[in-house]
Amino acid sequence: MKLGQGIAGMVALTGTALNIPDAYKDSRFNQSVDKKTGYRTRSILCMPIRDGDKRIVGVAQVINKIEGAFTTKDEKIFASYLGFCGVAIHNAQIFEKIQLENRRNEILLDLARVLFEEQSSLHTVMDTILTHTISLLCCERASVLLANPSQPENVFEHTFEHVDESTLISGINLSKEASERRKVPFNIAITSFVRQTGQIVNIENAANDKRFEFLV
Repeated sequence: MKLGQGIAGMVALTGTALNIPDAYKDSRFNQSVDKKTGYRTRSILCMPIRDGDKRIVGVAQVINKIEGAFTTKDEKIFASYLGFCGVAIHNAQIFEKIQLENRRNEILLDLARVLFEEQSSLHTVMDTILTHTISLLCCERASVLLANPSQPENVFEHTFEHVDESTLISGINLSKEASERRKVPFNIAITSFVRQTGQIVNIENAANDKRFEFLV
């Protein structure tokens, strides 16, 4: 739902509560949900949820007062309740961020320890790096491409890959530890751009990027 769209979207945009006694008489009410579900919306009380700094962090609404429409008293009760809810939501979000950051720090410390303890082979080190990378960034697949200075600059000497099997679609055959040695052409992947420029590339939809080419 976009800001300004529907009852909840309008409250989120303006920060002003809406008490609507008859939803079907209000042009802002979206009737499509009722039509799909067979439910009949009559009255709506919709209010913004604010944190301790009065910033809008969400919108809450109650529907269909059991008797009649929502009253001014209902508005006051709901507003007071949402005041506590807003602070609780904000604190919970902060706590989740702290937990995530702590988890990432634990992974980084564990990775550093393992890397110093296990340096018996390049394969072992890269497998450890990629396993922790997937856990750290919560992704499906990770890879590292290594260049050999003695080789031509248009190829990568080694490619190491790791795939989280739990995210694979049935029927796709990708090994969990595909750390096979292979040469990847330097000029046909996003990795080539990063190597040439040293810039970070963060792409939301790789298929829409002209530099992207899936390599298997």
